Amino acid sequence: ALKVTEGEENDEFLITRLGHVVPAINILNVYGGIENRMSKQEVTENWVRIKKEISKISQREEALVLIGDCNRAIGNDCLGVKGNHSNISHGGSMIRELLEDEEYFLANSLDIAEGGPWTWVSRADRTVKSCLDLVILSSNLKPYVSKVMIDSEQKLCAKKVGITKGKE
Repeated sequence: ALKVTEGEENDEFLITRLGHVVPAINILNVYGGIENRMSKQEVTENWVRIKKEISKISQREEALVLIGDCNRAIGNDCLGVKGNHSNISHGGSMIRELLEDEEYFLANSLDIAEGGPWTWVSRADRTVKSCLDLVILSSNLKPYVSKVMIDSEQKLCAKKVGITKGKE
């Protein structure tokens, strides 16, 4: 793996490139700041920088795996996640634009997703859930995806130390 680039200042992303496969796969790990604590301009500027990196990857005809806590509400229609909250945030609309041309797809929405799709649950009201951690891949990778595991590490760690539901 080769580190390609990383975000600066309040951009939190890191791109690594796996060049031993054809096409090369670029893994873009991203943490999107919480939108209600940012201006729309900041959200847009951060996404524009990430989108430029995605464009470079596309121009090289390489594959992309964008994964991370994007903190973006993306809705529940064909571009969102079935059963998700219907809200679409400003940043979520920009992610949806990436998905519109079908060059990329949202793995969270696949029937083979396990352990989710919910990656956020309100502390105030446990029935309020949303999918904010996203996995977006180049469409040419879709045939190679057999399972999408969401938040599995937390469950695995709990099992390793003998924690079961309802016990401390």
